[in-house]
Amino acid sequence: MEYLRHVRPQHEFFPTNRVAVLGHRGLARGVPENSLAAFRMALDAGADVLECDVRATRDGVAVIAHDETLLRVFDDSRRVVDVDYAELRRLGSSPSESIVSVLDALTAFPLARFNIDVKSMDVVTPLARAIDACEARDRVLITSFSARRRRRALRLVPGVATSASAEVVVPVVLLCAVGLPWLVRPLSRRTPVLQIPTSVLGINIASRRMISRLHAAGFSVQFWTINNPDDMTRLVNFGANGIVTDRADIAVATFRHG
Repeated sequence: MEYLRHVRPQHEFFPTNRVAVLGHRGLARGVPENSLAAFRMALDAGADVLECDVRATRDGVAVIAHDETLLRVFDDSRRVVDVDYAELRRLGSSPSESIVSVLDALTAFPLARFNIDVKSMDVVTPLARAIDACEARDRVLITSFSARRRRRALRLVPGVATSASAEVVVPVVLLCAVGLPWLVRPLSRRTPVLQIPTSVLGINIASRRMISRLHAAGFSVQFWTINNPDDMTRLVNFGANGIVTDRADIAVATFRHG
Protein backbone atom coordinates (compact mmCIF):
# COMPACT_ATOMS: atom_id res chain seq x y z
CA MET A 1 0.00 0.00 0.00
CA GLU A 2 1.04 3.61 -0.50
CA TYR A 3 2.41 5.68 2.38
CA LEU A 4 -0.42 8.24 2.56
CA ARG A 5 -0.22 11.66 4.09
CA HIS A 6 -2.60 12.70 6.84
CA VAL A 7 -2.17 16.33 7.91
CA ARG A 8 1.22 16.83 6.28
CA PRO A 9 1.38 19.90 4.02
CA GLN A 10 2.64 19.24 0.51
CA HIS A 11 3.39 21.69 -2.27
CA GLU A 12 1.36 21.17 -5.44
CA PHE A 13 4.54 20.66 -7.50
CA PHE A 14 4.86 17.25 -5.85
CA PRO A 15 2.36 14.36 -5.65
CA THR A 16 -0.09 15.02 -2.85
CA ASN A 17 -1.17 11.44 -2.19
CA ARG A 18 2.18 9.78 -1.55
CA VAL A 19 5.79 10.27 -0.57
CA ALA A 20 7.62 12.26 -3.22
CA VAL A 21 10.65 10.42 -4.61
CA LEU A 22 13.27 12.72 -6.11
CA GLY A 23 15.93 11.01 -8.20
CA HIS A 24 19.17 12.68 -7.06
CA ARG A 25 21.05 13.37 -10.31
CA GLY A 26 18.84 10.71 -11.87
CA LEU A 27 19.60 7.06 -11.13
CA ALA A 28 23.27 6.57 -11.91
CA ARG A 29 23.45 2.77 -11.92
CA GLY A 30 26.26 2.06 -14.37
CA VAL A 31 25.79 5.39 -16.17
CA PRO A 32 27.06 8.90 -15.39
CA GLU A 33 24.99 11.01 -13.01
CA ASN A 34 22.92 13.85 -14.48
CA SER A 35 22.93 12.18 -17.91
CA LEU A 36 19.94 11.39 -20.10
CA ALA A 37 20.54 7.70 -19.34
CA ALA A 38 20.45 8.34 -15.59
CA PHE A 39 17.29 10.41 -15.90
CA ARG A 40 15.60 7.71 -17.99
CA MET A 41 16.51 5.07 -15.39
CA ALA A 42 15.07 7.20 -12.59
CA LEU A 43 11.82 7.81 -14.45
CA ASP A 44 11.52 4.15 -15.40
CA ALA A 45 11.99 3.28 -11.72
CA GLY A 46 9.08 5.55 -10.83
CA ALA A 47 10.75 8.74 -9.58
CA ASP A 48 8.34 11.65 -9.31
CA VAL A 49 10.94 14.36 -9.90
CA LEU A 50 14.44 14.51 -11.38
CA GLU A 51 16.80 16.39 -9.07
CA CYS A 52 19.76 18.00 -10.83
CA ASP A 53 22.28 20.86 -10.79
CA VAL A 54 23.09 23.38 -13.50
CA ARG A 55 26.15 25.30 -14.64
CA ALA A 56 27.03 27.41 -17.67
CA THR A 57 29.40 26.37 -20.47
CA ARG A 58 31.98 28.60 -22.18
CA ASP A 59 29.47 29.36 -24.94
CA GLY A 60 26.69 30.21 -22.51
CA VAL A 61 24.59 27.05 -22.47
CA ALA A 62 22.87 25.88 -19.29
CA VAL A 63 24.04 22.30 -18.75
CA ILE A 64 23.27 19.76 -16.07
CA ALA A 65 26.36 19.20 -13.93
CA HIS A 66 26.99 19.22 -10.20
CA ASP A 67 30.75 19.72 -9.94
CA GLU A 68 32.71 22.74 -11.09
CA THR A 69 35.10 20.43 -12.96
CA LEU A 70 34.66 17.29 -15.05
CA LEU A 71 37.20 15.31 -13.02
CA ARG A 72 35.06 13.12 -10.77
CA VAL A 73 32.54 12.02 -13.39
CA PHE A 74 34.56 12.07 -16.63
CA ASP A 75 38.21 12.00 -15.45
CA ASP A 76 38.79 15.36 -17.14
CA SER A 77 40.34 18.18 -15.11
CA ARG A 78 38.77 21.02 -17.07
CA ARG A 79 36.06 23.23 -15.63
CA VAL A 80 32.59 23.05 -17.17
CA VAL A 81 32.67 26.80 -17.77
CA ASP A 82 35.84 26.45 -19.89
CA VAL A 83 34.33 24.00 -22.41
CA ASP A 84 31.77 24.54 -25.19
CA TYR A 85 28.56 22.52 -25.11
CA ALA A 86 29.32 20.66 -28.36
CA GLU A 87 32.54 19.34 -26.84
CA LEU A 88 30.83 18.34 -23.59
CA ARG A 89 28.37 16.28 -25.60
CA ARG A 90 31.29 14.14 -26.80
CA LEU A 91 32.20 13.06 -23.27
CA GLY A 92 31.11 9.64 -22.10
CA SER A 93 30.50 6.54 -24.14
CA SER A 94 27.42 7.89 -25.98
CA PRO A 95 25.26 11.04 -26.21
CA SER A 96 22.89 9.57 -23.61
CA GLU A 97 25.80 9.27 -21.16
CA SER A 98 27.40 12.66 -21.68
CA ILE A 99 26.64 16.08 -20.20
CA VAL A 100 23.32 17.38 -21.45
CA SER A 101 21.83 20.86 -21.64
CA VAL A 102 18.72 21.86 -19.73
CA LEU A 103 17.00 22.52 -23.05
CA ASP A 104 17.81 19.05 -24.38
CA ALA A 105 16.81 17.34 -21.12
CA LEU A 106 13.47 19.16 -20.92
CA THR A 107 12.87 18.27 -24.56
CA ALA A 108 13.86 14.62 -24.12
CA PHE A 109 11.47 14.18 -21.18
CA PRO A 110 8.52 16.46 -21.96
CA LEU A 111 6.38 15.20 -19.08
CA ALA A 112 9.07 15.00 -16.41
CA ARG A 113 9.43 17.43 -13.52
CA PHE A 114 12.87 18.82 -12.74
CA ASN A 115 14.14 20.08 -9.38
CA ILE A 116 16.99 22.36 -10.47
CA ASP A 117 19.77 23.60 -8.19
CA VAL A 118 21.44 26.73 -9.59
CA LYS A 119 25.18 26.35 -8.97
CA SER A 120 26.53 29.61 -10.43
CA MET A 121 25.29 33.09 -11.26
CA ASP A 122 26.35 32.88 -14.92
CA VAL A 123 23.89 30.05 -15.59
CA VAL A 124 20.79 31.95 -14.46
CA THR A 125 20.00 33.68 -17.76
CA PRO A 126 20.61 30.65 -20.05
CA LEU A 127 18.62 28.51 -17.61
CA ALA A 128 15.67 30.88 -17.82
CA ARG A 129 15.87 30.89 -21.61
CA ALA A 130 15.87 27.09 -21.74
CA ILE A 131 12.86 26.83 -19.44
CA ASP A 132 10.88 29.35 -21.46
CA ALA A 133 11.91 27.79 -24.80
CA CYS A 134 10.33 24.53 -23.59
CA GLU A 135 7.35 26.27 -21.97
CA ALA A 136 8.29 24.30 -18.87
CA ARG A 137 7.62 26.69 -15.99
CA ASP A 138 4.92 24.41 -14.61
CA ARG A 139 7.30 21.45 -14.33
CA VAL A 140 10.40 23.10 -12.93
CA LEU A 141 11.35 23.87 -9.33
CA ILE A 142 14.29 26.23 -8.88
CA THR A 143 16.45 26.21 -5.80
CA SER A 144 19.95 27.22 -4.72
CA PHE A 145 22.03 27.33 -1.58
CA SER A 146 22.54 30.99 -2.52
CA ALA A 147 19.47 33.15 -1.93
CA ARG A 148 20.84 35.71 -4.40
CA ARG A 149 21.06 33.18 -7.23
CA ARG A 150 17.63 31.78 -6.42
CA ARG A 151 15.97 35.20 -6.36
CA ARG A 152 17.57 36.25 -9.62
CA ALA A 153 16.36 33.07 -11.33
CA LEU A 154 12.85 33.57 -10.00
CA ARG A 155 12.79 37.12 -11.37
CA LEU A 156 13.51 35.74 -14.85
CA VAL A 157 11.06 32.83 -14.64
CA PRO A 158 8.32 34.00 -12.28
CA GLY A 159 5.74 31.44 -11.31
CA VAL A 160 8.03 28.42 -11.05
CA ALA A 161 8.04 26.42 -7.84
CA THR A 162 10.90 27.02 -5.43
CA SER A 163 12.44 25.72 -2.24
CA ALA A 164 14.23 27.55 0.55
CA SER A 165 17.83 28.72 0.43
CA ALA A 166 20.17 28.68 3.41
CA GLU A 167 19.08 32.13 4.57
CA VAL A 168 15.60 30.72 5.19
CA VAL A 169 16.56 27.25 6.37
CA VAL A 170 18.77 28.48 9.22
CA PRO A 171 16.22 30.70 11.05
CA VAL A 172 13.44 28.19 10.40
CA VAL A 173 15.43 25.35 11.97
CA LEU A 174 16.58 27.44 14.91
CA LEU A 175 13.12 28.76 15.78
CA CYS A 176 11.41 25.41 15.28
CA ALA A 177 14.04 23.77 17.49
CA VAL A 178 13.04 26.04 20.39
CA GLY A 179 9.33 25.49 19.77
CA LEU A 180 8.43 28.73 17.97
CA PRO A 181 7.29 27.59 14.49
CA TRP A 182 4.65 30.31 14.15
CA LEU A 183 7.36 32.97 14.06
CA VAL A 184 8.64 31.66 10.73
CA ARG A 185 5.30 30.82 9.17
CA PRO A 186 5.42 33.95 6.94
CA LEU A 187 8.59 32.55 5.33
CA SER A 188 6.72 29.43 4.19
CA ARG A 189 4.40 31.55 2.06
CA ARG A 190 7.33 32.53 -0.16
CA THR A 191 9.38 29.33 -0.01
CA PRO A 192 7.00 26.54 1.02
CA VAL A 193 9.40 23.64 0.46
CA LEU A 194 12.35 22.71 2.68
CA GLN A 195 14.91 20.36 1.12
CA ILE A 196 17.33 19.68 3.91
CA PRO A 197 19.83 17.20 5.38
CA THR A 198 18.96 15.34 8.56
CA SER A 199 21.09 17.73 10.62
CA VAL A 200 21.55 21.50 10.37
CA LEU A 201 23.96 23.42 12.62
CA GLY A 202 24.22 20.32 14.80
CA ILE A 203 20.44 20.21 15.29
CA ASN A 204 18.80 16.86 14.56
CA ILE A 205 15.92 17.47 12.18
CA ALA A 206 15.18 13.80 11.60
CA SER A 207 12.74 13.50 14.49
CA ARG A 208 8.98 13.38 14.72
CA ARG A 209 8.93 16.52 16.88
CA MET A 210 11.05 18.64 14.53
CA ILE A 211 9.22 17.55 11.40
CA SER A 212 5.91 18.29 13.12
CA ARG A 213 7.12 21.77 14.01
CA LEU A 214 8.29 22.40 10.46
CA HIS A 215 4.85 21.38 9.26
CA ALA A 216 3.29 23.71 11.82
CA ALA A 217 5.38 26.48 10.28
CA GLY A 218 3.77 25.65 6.92
CA PHE A 219 6.60 23.83 5.19
CA SER A 220 6.69 20.67 3.13
CA VAL A 221 9.75 18.74 4.32
CA GLN A 222 12.06 16.69 2.10
CA PHE A 223 15.34 15.10 3.17
CA TRP A 224 18.55 14.52 1.21
CA THR A 225 20.40 12.37 0.37
CA ILE A 226 18.77 9.24 1.80
CA ASN A 227 19.75 5.88 0.28
CA ASN A 228 19.05 3.35 3.03
CA PRO A 229 15.46 2.01 2.96
CA ASP A 230 15.27 1.83 6.76
CA ASP A 231 16.23 5.50 7.00
CA MET A 232 13.68 6.37 4.31
CA THR A 233 10.93 4.53 6.17
CA ARG A 234 11.82 6.10 9.50
CA LEU A 235 11.78 9.64 8.10
CA VAL A 236 8.47 9.12 6.34
CA ASN A 237 6.93 7.57 9.45
CA PHE A 238 8.04 10.71 11.30
CA GLY A 239 6.22 12.81 8.70
CA ALA A 240 8.68 13.59 5.89
CA ASN A 241 6.96 14.57 2.65
CA GLY A 242 9.72 13.51 0.31
CA ILE A 243 13.02 11.71 -0.08
CA VAL A 244 15.87 12.89 -2.30
CA THR A 245 17.86 9.78 -3.12
CA ASP A 246 20.55 8.26 -5.32
CA ARG A 247 18.42 5.09 -5.29
CA ALA A 248 15.04 6.06 -6.67
CA ASP A 249 14.48 2.40 -7.45
CA ILE A 250 14.81 1.46 -3.78
CA ALA A 251 12.66 4.38 -2.61
CA VAL A 252 9.86 3.55 -5.03
CA ALA A 253 9.97 -0.11 -4.01
CA THR A 254 9.89 0.92 -0.34
CA PHE A 255 6.89 3.22 -0.59
CA ARG A 256 4.82 1.64 -3.36
CA HIS A 257 5.00 -2.04 -2.67
CA GLY A 258 1.47 -3.18 -3.23
